[in-house]
Amino acid sequence: MAATVVSADVLGLHVGASSVCARRAERIRYVPAVAARLGDGWVFGDAAASLEVTEVLAAARADDSAELLTGLVRYAAAAVGAPPNTGTVVVVHPTKWSARRRDVLYTAARHVARNAELVPIAVAAYDAIEMDADVRCVTLEVAAEGVTATLLEPCRGGRAVIDRVARDPDLAADAADSDDGVTRLEALIGSVSGRSDPDVLLVTGIPGEPAGVELCGRLAERIGRGIRVVPVAASEMLAPITGMPAPTAVGEAAPGVEGGSSTAQWLQDIRAPMPEPSRAPSFGWVIAGAMIVIVVVASMVFLSGDANLHRAVADGGVADSAATVRPELSIDAPVAASSDQEAPDFATIELGPVRLDLPSYWRIRDPVRPEPGRTELLPDSGPDRRIVVVYSALADGIDSDAVARSLAARATARSGVIRELDSDMRFGDRPVISYVEVPDEFSTVRWSVVVMPGLQVSIGCQFLAEEWTGIRSECEQAVHTVEPV
Repeated sequence: MAATVVSADVLGLHVGASSVCARRAERIRYVPAVAARLGDGWVFGDAAASLEVTEVLAAARADDSAELLTGLVRYAAAAVGAPPNTGTVVVVHPTKWSARRRDVLYTAARHVARNAELVPIAVAAYDAIEMDADVRCVTLEVAAEGVTATLLEPCRGGRAVIDRVARDPDLAADAADSDDGVTRLEALIGSVSGRSDPDVLLVTGIPGEPAGVELCGRLAERIGRGIRVVPVAASEMLAPITGMPAPTAVGEAAPGVEGGSSTAQWLQDIRAPMPEPSRAPSFGWVIAGAMIVIVVVASMVFLSGDANLHRAVADGGVADSAATVRPELSIDAPVAASSDQEAPDFATIELGPVRLDLPSYWRIRDPVRPEPGRTELLPDSGPDRRIVVVYSALADGIDSDAVARSLAARATARSGVIRELDSDMRFGDRPVISYVEVPDEFSTVRWSVVVMPGLQVSIGCQFLAEEWTGIRSECEQAVHTVEPV
């Protein structure tokens, strides 16, 4: 792991292909790397998006590169509330940047902090994921304009050292998992790793971010089961720099740390231990490996919703017991379906005192070990979305208004996570108490609380950011059909 000095007075910036990720403590912001002329000056980031934009990082080779890069760095620092007298800024940059571009970036960084340090992406990705010193590690930086591969030499007690770097500037991200793209990736990885396959492949850039998880899964499948493929997001690289909880080793869990405190759960779960595969020499890893696919897809299991907000309102208050996330994933057990249909489009799922209808490809996550009062449902396509159902009895005299007041008090106490509480909403063609939970920077949960005589049922639909349309219809169906058994 890196020997970076971690302090509350540290700003982290990750300069990617098209954006800058800024992180200060737990505050994270992605800023588009664009600028636009406004009068005699420039505006940057989101403020420039609606104008005629200039790509700042592409312009880094032009005469005005220093001015544009300095303005972008200042904008990103301000976006996370970094004060002008910040002690240190650590800037993570593409590994293949030339000395001239690094010098311009260093000058820009000195405008937002008293001290500045530059770290290549390959090294920052390695620092974010602790692993044994004898693990051979290659980092892939996948961008729209090319792919860079880096072999890292671990250094005990200090920062990893770059051993070899190779780049394919003509291999675009959207072609990386094609037949030709995989062949070129093989050659690129082999050019830095030599005759021995790497043990771990750290994937950054487009497939390393949550939005690129499908691409990462396809790359893992095409690369093969002999290499462990681990996505590393920009915010992850900045976590150890900005004083977040230390990263966990590959295959280890962080004791005493809640999942998702610094990284989305799907990014943590992908590092679950895997059986050691039989290793073939040279490029044996190009054979497709089903095990990697399963691990990558299973890694997307999201953070648990906040059980304190949707547990039963008993004796006039909301219960305080918290639900936990199980690391295991089992979606093999089918739900109960109507017997008079050979291939039903829908199935009825019975969950303790309630039942609801969903498309027949939805499953109970863990039917063997049910959690009292709480059930998770997943589609066959994988845990990139899920529906959580929390149910319990209500004490006498507790009605919808009383439940709404209790939830409002909880939402006020956790305003940074719970938003948009509405006690008079219709969803799924029935009245519900609704609110939105944002447990991390990667996912959102939309909750609908249905209050029936003596019973409260909370249905939470969790999805990757900006992908509400992929689960909305199933969510509406679950809310519409839920009823007491």
